[in-house]
Amino acid sequence: SPFPPSVSQAVFRALVAGISATGVLAAANGAHLTAVDVGIDGDVSDLAGPSVRHAKVERGTADFRSAAAMDEAAYERALAAGRAALAAEVEERGARVVGIGEVGIGNTTAAACCLAMLLDGMGMPCDDPGDCVGRGTGVDDDGMEAKRSAVREACSFHREAIEAEATAVGAAAASST
Repeated sequence: SPFPPSVSQAVFRALVAGISATGVLAAANGAHLTAVDVGIDGDVSDLAGPSVRHAKVERGTADFRSAAAMDEAAYERALAAGRAALAAEVEERGARVVGIGEVGIGNTTAAACCLAMLLDGMGMPCDDPGDCVGRGTGVDDDGMEAKRSAVREACSFHREAIEAEATAVGAAAASST
């Protein structure tokens, strides 16, 4: 990504403040929005209130092109954090409908990798995993090729992974599972 990790913090802060696009849409529809920090590479612990939960598993993740984005223990903690946040919304607010999303720089690249691996696992492999990539934050053509290359490298590296999600996505995405 052309953006530093601090952008994820800024987006998270805007989400909590209700001034992000998601926050505005939630307010316009009378929906409660809760933001959960599971893996932001930075400190947002100063944020408090009924719309924020702190459940950080780790600060960011590893480069998934040549290593697991997180180890199995961190993945399990992220899953548990997502389940706990969902259970709290149901218990504390009586939530009946829940929409799940994530905040983070580079997440569309990880999502493209997951899509390519999921399609492969369903017997519908992509001829080129890079075809699953979109522009995300509006990268230029060079940025698109870099994203395609990253997805190809990650899919090749993680080909033998038993749990593709655990090795190719960050804590925020795992907590959404």
